[in-house]
Amino acid sequence: MSYENTTSRHRRSIGNAVLSGCVCLLSQDIIDLYDRLPTKSPVVVKG
Repeated sequence: MSYENTTSRHRRSIGNAVLSGCVCLLSQDIIDLYDRLPTKSPVVVKG
């Protein structure tokens, strides 16, 4: 799984199944996750 930066222009993609194996997040959310989680932490996506 990878995390993709989503610009404000593509905010509609956040929370939707758009790409296979990718999670679209805003930059500030990626930074928040990076600050909170150790490398290789398991992440569960519920939706």
